[in-house]
Amino acid sequence: MQLIPAPVKEKHLNIQIDTYLRMTTKLKEIREQVKEELGHITRGNQPQNELRMFYWPLRMNSLGRKSQNNDTKEEVLKKSIDAVKKEYPDFVPQFDENFFKLKVKKW
Repeated sequence: MQLIPAPVKEKHLNIQIDTYLRMTTKLKEIREQVKEELGHITRGNQPQNELRMFYWPLRMNSLGRKSQNNDTKEEVLKKSIDAVKKEYPDFVPQFDENFFKLKVKKW
């Protein structure tokens, strides 16, 4: 069994802690951003609330480090609306058009 010298072990542990702290800080920042954005999508009836439920994970993913896409908040909102419209074709979403730079329309 090979022992790792104490200074090397301590340095490695410090690097791991620093990495962990940066990751958790970044995750908190992303959550706060998405929470703030979600404030621009009103609560309401079942389809409107589903829109909010779709938006959260899609947006978290679009901002994440391992994101496979870099969708803007507008693109994520469009995808979320499309997902809700599969079940509720007549759904008219309610959101802050100025914040999202989108107009409510029939998708």
